[in-house]
Amino acid sequence: MLFESLQKFGLAADMESVHDLDEIWRFGVTKTPALIINGKVKCAGRMPSPAEVEEWVRDEGEKSRVTRVG
Repeated sequence: MLFESLQKFGLAADMESVHDLDEIWRFGVTKTPALIINGKVKCAGRMPSPAEVEEWVRDEGEKSRVTRVG
């Protein structure tokens, strides 16, 4: 779902699946799954809807220095 949203908006990003509890807790996340974009916890303890992911990716892409593809 995240990959598709990145493609839709022509964005490139590094994606990482984290399993180290210390790393997860560093962001204040106590429930999984979680989605963190640009160091900000967007969702924790549930799967976000595709519409939510698209909104977050679009908003963060507009605010951040992001490499545009194409």
